[in-house]
Amino acid sequence: MLPSQNTQFINGRSAKEMLDRDDVELWSALYRDATNFRYEVDFNGGAQAHEYYLPDGLFAVGDNRFEGYDKIRAYYAPRLHT
Repeated sequence: MLPSQNTQFINGRSAKEMLDRDDVELWSALYRDATNFRYEVDFNGGAQAHEYYLPDGLFAVGDNRFEGYDKIRAYYAPRLHT
């Protein structure tokens, strides 16, 4: 069956195709990491939040930029003392 002119494609695949196993595993891993990060921030004050970033990672809030582990850790530090 050929796709109609209105078929949407994502990465060359019809958007209506079933996800394959690799897609599901990737989605699951990303969702788990996002959930773990939010738990870390919400229930542990973000004490280890910087570990979810690369060593030179960027965390931006509006115009404020926090680059690298030390600056990201410093952003969450005040939460640890409340």
